[in-house]
Amino acid sequence: NKSMEARADLYHQDYMGWQGAWTFHYKGSDFKAQGEEAFSPPSQSQMLAFAWLEEKHFGDVLVQLGARIEQVTLDADDSLIGFPEHEEDDHEEHEAEGHEEHGQQIVAFEQQSFTPISTSVGLVWDYQTGYNLGFSAALSQRAPSAGELFSFGPHIGTNAFEVGAMFELHQEGDEIHVELAEKPPEVETSFNLDLTWRKFDGDFGFVISAFYNRIDDYYYQQDSGLFFNDEHDHAVALGQAESNQEEGLPILVYQQDDVSMYGMEAQFVYQLSAKVKTTLIGDVIHAKLDNGGYLPRIPPMRLGAIINYQEDSFDSELSISHYFQQNNVAALETSTEAYTMLDAHLNYYLSGIGDDLVVYVKGQNLTDEHARVHSSFLKEVAPLSGRNFSIGIRGS
Repeated sequence: NKSMEARADLYHQDYMGWQGAWTFHYKGSDFKAQGEEAFSPPSQSQMLAFAWLEEKHFGDVLVQLGARIEQVTLDADDSLIGFPEHEEDDHEEHEAEGHEEHGQQIVAFEQQSFTPISTSVGLVWDYQTGYNLGFSAALSQRAPSAGELFSFGPHIGTNAFEVGAMFELHQEGDEIHVELAEKPPEVETSFNLDLTWRKFDGDFGFVISAFYNRIDDYYYQQDSGLFFNDEHDHAVALGQAESNQEEGLPILVYQQDDVSMYGMEAQFVYQLSAKVKTTLIGDVIHAKLDNGGYLPRIPPMRLGAIINYQEDSFDSELSISHYFQQNNVAALETSTEAYTMLDAHLNYYLSGIGDDLVVYVKGQNLTDEHARVHSSFLKEVAPLSGRNFSIGIRGS
């Protein structure tokens, strides 16, 4: 991925109490994935953006305004797509021809152009010494990435066969066919509301936030129920894979749907003494499709506690985090069991040798919990590490 990026921020002088800046931002990239692991055709993308930010205090209230407009273009090289037809008695002939005439086709992509526009307004009210309330509302648009549009191939990072939003899959008998999607890709459009309450003075502080996001044409990867068999270069349905005991990569398809997300997060900090600090954290998110069902790979609710102890020459931390069971799952997605992680570390600082030289000892998953991360594409094959320890030294 060869990219070039340039950005300039131009600040203006104070004008009637308003302070702000204009931003010019350019980014261009030339992406190529080569060899058998090429899950997306070569593509070129360019983004040119202009943004304007302003803020002003009105007594105890800080008003923040923002706007941004972009011009995004995406262009992909011609690509061979489709699953070769699987015929046992003609398999050698298929391999000799490279499958180009048996279920596959060359596709010439048209250049995709998007003009996302975003605006926001925010208020921060210092209603009392050491406290404030924050509120923000935003209309935000995002152009899709080249991978979300043009992907068609096995992606080793997600252990899946990824199909971009430019394509549609449909099944005819025992064959899986791929075609260009009739509906053109759209920008994501998000309506966001955030409310935050903070206390930042004294020995006890907190930050409590709630949010609601309504996203139209949200891009996400949905399990199609199909599997790609890389040994025979063909696709089979879920039932066929089970009956034939075939193994392969699940086929995930990028698609767009309207989504509603809402949730909360909180952090409470208490300085017990000059040396001891405790922290409680928690967060939860719900993400549902407007046409029914849940989004895939949504993190479960989490609660945690951290205690820190600090001396002149060393500091230490003990943390515990509980991740609840996730049963709000999408179609063809499995639930994930709850787990609790206990971690600790100790840092000892060496004075007189360089800058910030520290010897550390770290222990993770001290209870040797069997834990799987629901938001991971590799949940079923790669659980978190078991009990492990490390010792090291770092500095400059």
